Amino acid sequence: MKKLFLAWCLIFGYSLLSAQPYDFGHPMPVGAYYYPEHWPEAQWDRDLDKMAELGFQFTHFGEFAWAMMEPEEGQFDFEWLDKAVGLADKHGLKVIMCTPTPMPPA
Repeated sequence: MKKLFLAWCLIFGYSLLSAQPYDFGHPMPVGAYYYPEHWPEAQWDRDLDKMAELGFQFTHFGEFAWAMMEPEEGQFDFEWLDKAVGLADKHGLKVIMCTPTPMPPA
């Protein structure tokens, strides 16, 4: 578990260092947190469509979602997150991936 977390931190850290700033084309981009894991999947498309319609440019996913990402020790499931990110893209929303847990590894 610690090795997996360390690998994730290294990859995430590298992506931050090599990332180019994104130009939202707006002087003050507006976004909102969205927790797809808390809503029925049938609502995701409608919710993200409404966010885009209201003028949001981005959303945050994955915050505190570790239990969904690793439902059992050593078994990972990112399919639900892939679907949610795909729907956000469909509606022109950028996605900021959040830290899935507030706790450092033990």
